[in-house]
Amino acid sequence: MAARAEHRGAQHNLAVLCYTGHGVEKDLKQAYEWFRRAAQNGLGLSMTMLGTMCENGEYIRKNLKTALYWYQEAYKAGDKAAYDKWQKAKTKAIRNS
Repeated sequence: MAARAEHRGAQHNLAVLCYTGHGVEKDLKQAYEWFRRAAQNGLGLSMTMLGTMCENGEYIRKNLKTALYWYQEAYKAGDKAAYDKWQKAKTKAIRNS
């Protein structure tokens, strides 16, 4: 109920459950949608997870450019760990170009 009421922490937690399949059936589509909603509500950790899903091609098509965008937004939103992911993804993008 909290996730549907736009509580970003609850949205993120629900997304993690769907992503990992812990306690519920694994559902990457639902995970992506809940991470996206939490990210729209400003949660940096969810932005990082969207970047990870884009980088790895989980549920959505692999896209390093979009992953870099989400990592950068996550860092701006306060998720300091996103910077390391951004650097690694940027190096990967340069190697692939």
